[in-house]
Amino acid sequence: MASHEDDLPLFNPNNDTQVRPVRQDETFVLNSTQRGVPPPWQEGDRYGDFEVQELLGWGNSGFVYRAYDHVARHRCALKVLGPLSSRELCRNKLGFRRMTPFRHPNLMQVDRIHVLDDKTVFAMQHVNGTTLSDAIPLIRAMPEDQAFAIVENLVRDYATGLATIHLAGLVHRDIKPSNLMVTPDHRGVIIDFGLVATCNPEVEADGVRSYLAGTPRYFSPEAVWEQLYTPPGDLFGLGLVTLEIINAVRGRNDWFRMGEFQDWRRDQDKIEIEQAVDGLKDGVPAWLRKVCRGMLRVNRAKRFTAIQVALQDRKEPLNIPWITKQPLFGRTQEVAEARQWIRSILDGKSERLHIHGPSGIGKSRLIDEIEAILEAMPWCQVFRVRCRTREQHSLQVLDQIADQIASRYSRGDREKLRVDPVSASILHEMFPQLRHVVVSDMSDNASPLPDAPERIDALRAAMRLSVELRKVGPLFIIVDDAQWSDHDTNTVWDELQQDGHGRLGIITVSRDPETYQRQPADHKIHLRALSVQRSAELLGHAAKQWGVKIKSATCRELAELTGGNPFRLQELAEEFRPGGELHDPQPALDSSLTSLRNLDRLWQRRFNLLSVEARSVLPYVVTASRPVSTQQLEMLTDLGLAVDAAVSELVKQRLVNDDATGGECITIVHDKVADGLFQSLTDEEQRDAHKAWANLLISSEHPTRYAARIANHLRACGESVAALPFAINAAIEADRIYAKVEAGEWHAKILEMVSGEARQKHLRDAARCFYEGDVPLRAAEYFRQLADESDDLTERIRFTISATEVLIRCGKFVAAKPHLDLLLQQLNLRLHAEPASTSIASLRDLVSLASSFIQRPLSPFAEDRLPGNLIVQHQLELCSYVARPIAMFDLRSTVNLLTDGSRLAQKYGTIAQQAYFASSIAICVLLAGNRPAQRQRTHGMLQTLRDQVRGGEDKRAIAEIETAQAYVEALEMRWDAVIEPMSIAIRLFTHSDLPSRFETSQMRWLGFWADWNLGNWSHIVTVAEEMLHDSQRRRDPLQHLLATGGFGGNAALIENNAPALKQFQRHHRHVATCSEQVEMVDFLVWVSRVQRLIYEQKYQQAWFACQVFNDRLQSSLINRLHAIRTTVDFYIGLSAAHMQRHSGLFPVIDESRVAAKCWSLPQETIGTAIKNLKSRHSPYAKMLAALLSGISLRHDGRFDQALIAFGRANTLATQLSLAPFIAATSDAMEHLETGTWSEKLRHQMIHDNVVSPIDLERLYVVAPPESEISTC
Repeated sequence: MASHEDDLPLFNPNNDTQVRPVRQDETFVLNSTQRGVPPPWQEGDRYGDFEVQELLGWGNSGFVYRAYDHVARHRCALKVLGPLSSRELCRNKLGFRRMTPFRHPNLMQVDRIHVLDDKTVFAMQHVNGTTLSDAIPLIRAMPEDQAFAIVENLVRDYATGLATIHLAGLVHRDIKPSNLMVTPDHRGVIIDFGLVATCNPEVEADGVRSYLAGTPRYFSPEAVWEQLYTPPGDLFGLGLVTLEIINAVRGRNDWFRMGEFQDWRRDQDKIEIEQAVDGLKDGVPAWLRKVCRGMLRVNRAKRFTAIQVALQDRKEPLNIPWITKQPLFGRTQEVAEARQWIRSILDGKSERLHIHGPSGIGKSRLIDEIEAILEAMPWCQVFRVRCRTREQHSLQVLDQIADQIASRYSRGDREKLRVDPVSASILHEMFPQLRHVVVSDMSDNASPLPDAPERIDALRAAMRLSVELRKVGPLFIIVDDAQWSDHDTNTVWDELQQDGHGRLGIITVSRDPETYQRQPADHKIHLRALSVQRSAELLGHAAKQWGVKIKSATCRELAELTGGNPFRLQELAEEFRPGGELHDPQPALDSSLTSLRNLDRLWQRRFNLLSVEARSVLPYVVTASRPVSTQQLEMLTDLGLAVDAAVSELVKQRLVNDDATGGECITIVHDKVADGLFQSLTDEEQRDAHKAWANLLISSEHPTRYAARIANHLRACGESVAALPFAINAAIEADRIYAKVEAGEWHAKILEMVSGEARQKHLRDAARCFYEGDVPLRAAEYFRQLADESDDLTERIRFTISATEVLIRCGKFVAAKPHLDLLLQQLNLRLHAEPASTSIASLRDLVSLASSFIQRPLSPFAEDRLPGNLIVQHQLELCSYVARPIAMFDLRSTVNLLTDGSRLAQKYGTIAQQAYFASSIAICVLLAGNRPAQRQRTHGMLQTLRDQVRGGEDKRAIAEIETAQAYVEALEMRWDAVIEPMSIAIRLFTHSDLPSRFETSQMRWLGFWADWNLGNWSHIVTVAEEMLHDSQRRRDPLQHLLATGGFGGNAALIENNAPALKQFQRHHRHVATCSEQVEMVDFLVWVSRVQRLIYEQKYQQAWFACQVFNDRLQSSLINRLHAIRTTVDFYIGLSAAHMQRHSGLFPVIDESRVAAKCWSLPQETIGTAIKNLKSRHSPYAKMLAALLSGISLRHDGRFDQALIAFGRANTLATQLSLAPFIAATSDAMEHLETGTWSEKLRHQMIHDNVVSPIDLERLYVVAPPESEISTC
């Protein structure tokens, strides 16, 4: 803008000084009047919704008018851009867009971009007042004390405005008197944001630009001679302005930096500035001298910051919203929890924090706050990424992180990241952008690069890179919308979460309580709805911001409409803007509230208000399913420069976000809005948008980089044939970077388009990728097709084995059984034997095989020992793959397969196969008998195996042995000894390159059993939720059963959600056996059902369920497992004791039904259960027997004997570290001794987040009636 400073030197320092061209792209830009461009508009002209009232001024980018907005019905300012180069036009638009979110009293508010009269126009707040250039003579005419007081307030205001900009990662770059306003009440306001730029300290700490921007007279030294633009540069400009005002108030016309810009000398400039500052003595207030000196330090590292100036000697508190986003209301506790977790990472831990809550609850806003906390900490490295729905991009999140690493470590102040040559090669292959920042460390003696790197090699490379990053400082990775994260990325998070190097924090954010990772989160923050009071406060804040007077009762009524959902609150808050439903709520409150009943559809109203141009842009933003740029939208539409106006309109209507980075930075504002907009598009609009995107990406310089996106867009618009070559490239690329599930999806899509040999190739690739990606049902589908379409018998057998294996491992035993029977027949292996006596004989064979494994050490087979007959190889493969998984469905067949497989493995097996069979046999030894001799034999065998593989490289062999150890400890009911081998096995399986969900799930259901007895209730919930979500993603019925059946199902009861457990139990029927006997899956289903019935106080139904299951169990092989037998006896006794406790006498039951079944009456079954439990060679069983005895004796009034029984149970529970039973028996003993029930067990449960302890307690013990408390 032009200025009028008649009392200052003839040379006007505000004017843009001609800049010498130091580089090709550094050219002087004349201001509009110097170009000879007349003002384009006249007073009284009408353009669009605006009526021009007055020309306010002009600058080098255009003319500024005061106008009246007939829609919003208020005055505004319009900046009409002049004839600028494309680069200058882009720079001005970006600066304006970057300031759109700001609402601050010391910053001019910007509204939106328009195209009026074929000109780009910025609509802005009209600031009532004058520029500082015009105000200086007025201030100069005041008494000196008054003048300096006004100057001090203005400097504070300008510094506060700059602080707000700087804290948002931006710099103004053009601080001068004509860009600073003074209102009638002497408030300072910063205007003109045409040169606002980003300045991220992590990415561009120096703010280097290849051009000169701003007014040279107010440049900082680093901007003049190095083209560095950082926040300290803005403060230097403010310091020069302050110095100029001070001189004006003192009546001096001192000015330095005279002459032509190209003639300036750095040393001379430094001396002149220092002399000018030193001259500020007589009559200048100390505060002004101090801040002026602080802002004009030549060394920018020592220069005052904007916040320092604003707070310098300030008497009253500074109540300014430093952030540009909405205030964070009602999340004090959550922020405190996050801070505590951050401290644990800084103290050396590696952990994952999971933030979850429903859509719109404010998760992203919370992580904004967490990110700000982290970035304020020295040396913390923060990488924030976002997964996007419908985005077909392999390892999408890791690719974003790689981009950020490449950007940050390209700077001169960062050393290259050094990793071993193998890791460097793999990382360069997966992420080409890292090639210039990740280099090989030849001194690192890592293993040589394999000829064909596998997925496990890629995981190790990622781990090595994370370790190298942490040498710089603690590493934090924030993953927003983690529910969309791909399987392969989740695998990387699992690996990192188990990392032992420390100082690594992963924050995942999703709608669900867990992600699809195998490793549960270490900490969780559950975001719930805000209270009505907090919601009303937020709405009141918004109303005040937009000058709307609203009654407290009305505000509370509006808050109740939102249900405490922050997204809805934000949507409603926007309606206080001019033109919104609530800008003037009082006259038509009832109608306003009526129209706002469905807050989730407020976007629809704003959508209906859009111009034709804005609507035409939306399909391209929606169908992109990723951020887009204005340049892309210009090419996709015929709007040309009007695209900026359309995007600005969409931003104003809160349908899109615009981060204004200059690149792909425009996205739909929220998932809820995205889904609604997608559904609002017609089929034709979707097809046209997808087609346009495909054509744009194909015409790019490197279309192969966008193969997946192109293929998806072409498929979406119905052009499958054209999509084929891009789909093939997408599959190859995904496979190359080890994104196996993504690759499998592409191969599956290609199958629809090809035939013949090409079909066979992609069938094989689809099966292989889904298998390696651990998606069993999809893998089985394609293995089955391969088997059906193969003419070669050997190949048919091989593919059938693979299909059968994955079907059994995911619980589809009924579907696998015909294929299994056929394979057993083709391969001359034994079918399961029906007579129980034959199974016992097979068990004895296994015991003798156990001896042979102990006597002969494990050793890899020699090639010359492998027979040429492929049938033998297939026999060994089948037995290795299905023997243990089949145990869940048909234990007798397991015994036979283990017997045959063990003999083959001793002759021809690898060390891992031998360890697999040997450790499996060790478990089966307990089936042959659970007496001390058998237990000693089992433990001796496992110890021998452990000694043989210790120190070896075959981690899977070690995992198999630890698995067997965990099983043995569980079957012996030594629950405290289960956890360690189970954890080791899970860790080793997770690090294996082979699919291992079945193995880890098997370990975790044992973990549920152990945790239930040890009282680790919250851990059960965490792991069960993780398994449940993973099973749903993988469509794995067996994993679902293991997560929700057995003791894993108690996770729902721990959260007081019995209906959810009942719903899960309906799904258990999807896991069926073909056996007429009771199998392990039947036991899991029964345990889950009985515990739910007891929890719901349906004791009679629970008792009948126990009796029916007990009858079926008698002829089953699993009846030989004492842990199974003990569990059944305990719940028979517990359900009967509950019936007795809650009826006084036993309830009337159908005795004819009991007699027909040859059952004892309920009161008799308690004694039978106690007798059976006492007979077991297990301290745990004897502890349960003593507990039931105490309950029964107490009911009979034999309190002394009951006290002895409870004491015996307490002693055994203490020896076994069984916390729930220790507490339960302590409660019972104290009750008998003092007549009080201290509720130790309930308090333990409360401490571990059990929602309803009084209900869950029933699954452990029977509390005494209230009447007994007073009579004892």
